[in-house]
Amino acid sequence: LASRTGVSPAYVCSVISGKKGISANFAMGLEYALGVPKSFWLNLQANYESELLEANEALTITEEERDAREALTDVVKYLRSKGKMPPRESKENSILSLRKALQISNIANLKEMIPSGAFRISANAAMNPYVLGAWIRLCQIAGDNAVPSAQFDKGRITELCGKIKQIMCRKNAVIQKDLKELLDKYGINFSIVKNFRGAPVQGY
Repeated sequence: LASRTGVSPAYVCSVISGKKGISANFAMGLEYALGVPKSFWLNLQANYESELLEANEALTITEEERDAREALTDVVKYLRSKGKMPPRESKENSILSLRKALQISNIANLKEMIPSGAFRISANAAMNPYVLGAWIRLCQIAGDNAVPSAQFDKGRITELCGKIKQIMCRKNAVIQKDLKELLDKYGINFSIVKNFRGAPVQGY
């Protein structure tokens, strides 16, 4: 096999024993030697590496992530209530689930989330950078998942303000729903994101 694939016997032994991966060149050699497409061997290698990463994923958790997880108890409860995280899991697994739910490779990096655009925050309430970062990620995800049905037109702002006032003065208005629907027609994505203790924000 080594001769037919153009590698050394030691290399073949290393691949078989899992010490080396199947390289692109070896996959090509295997296609010639065995008549099995190189894509099969490369996919096999990719699947193996993916399973290896998954098996060792818990080893990537840092102490700072464990600290961040303690601060994110309310966020975890909320995500579980929305079905975005499993209802029962170990603290280690909950960190991995948080990474996926908030689409971030390390939850300790939440403290570095800096919002762009206008941002309103209370100066009187205590702020936790991990909770604030998680809240910002939830806002960003809500924004990414919604596309307004109309194009925004700056010239229609006065007209829009008048309609917002009508909603605010209407007795039977369902404020959040009605505002979301109205703003959507004017090309504005308006999302209501749950507020958490530690993220004293009024708008983003």
